[in-house]
Amino acid sequence: DNYDDSASTVTLPSNCTDTTTSAGDKKFTCTTGTIDPGHSQTITYTMRMPASFTGSPSGCDNGGYPVINHVTGAAGTSDATVCVTASPSFSVTKTPRSTTANAGGQVIYDVVVTNGGTAPGSTSFTDNYDDAASTYSLPSNCHDATVGTDKKFTCTTGTIDPGHTQTITYTMTMPASFTGSPSCGTGGYPVVNHVTGAAGTADATVCVNASPSFTVTKTPRSSTAVAGGTVIYDVVVTNGGSAPGST
Repeated sequence: DNYDDSASTVTLPSNCTDTTTSAGDKKFTCTTGTIDPGHSQTITYTMRMPASFTGSPSGCDNGGYPVINHVTGAAGTSDATVCVTASPSFSVTKTPRSTTANAGGQVIYDVVVTNGGTAPGSTSFTDNYDDAASTYSLPSNCHDATVGTDKKFTCTTGTIDPGHTQTITYTMTMPASFTGSPSCGTGGYPVVNHVTGAAGTADATVCVNASPSFTVTKTPRSSTAVAGGTVIYDVVVTNGGSAPGST
C-alpha cells in the first residue's frame, strides 16, 4: 500500500510491515494467510489523515482534499480516495515599531496575519485609526475606506499556507496637536489603531509626546495719550505648541 506521504499509519496488523523508502516514499507491505478458493481475507488498518494541506482542493465533490492510497501486488491494483475537509483559520496582531512618538511624527506599524488552520487561504482586515492621524504610506494591497470623518483603510492578504504568516507594513503620521488631558502612563496622548476582520481584532497604541509652547504680545489700543489719561492694553498669549496648557 503506497499511501499519501503526508498521512501516517496509526495501527497495522501483525502481518503488515512498514516499507517506507529512505527518500520518504511512504508504504507498507502485507501478506495474507492461506486463502481457500472462493474465500477471502480482510486486512484492516487505520490511517491518520494529513494535518494540513497546500494548494487548491480538486476531484472531491465535497470540496475537500483527496488523500489517495494505491495498493499494488500479485493480486492486482486498487486505489482508495478519502476526501478530507480542511479550511484556513486566521489570527492577527498589530505592533508599532515604536510605542512613543512626537506630535506630527511618523510611526511604522506591522500587521501580522497568521494561518493556524489546515488549508491555505486569504483574508481581509480593516484598520480604523485615529481621525486626527493620517496615512503616510500604504502598500498596494491596501486601500482607503474612510467614511465621512471616520478614517479607516482595508487590506487583503495574499494566499497564506497553514502554519505561515504574512506581514503588512505601513506608516502613519501622528496628529500634529491634541486637546484634553494626556492619559498615557508616560504622560503622552494615546493614538489607537483598531484592526478588525475575519482574522479577529487587534489594537495598537502609540503614546505621543505633546506640549504647549507660548508666545506673548502686548499692544496698546492707542499709541498716543494725554497727560493723566488712560490707555487700554491687550496682552495676547498664543499657544503655538501641540498640547493645551496655561502660563
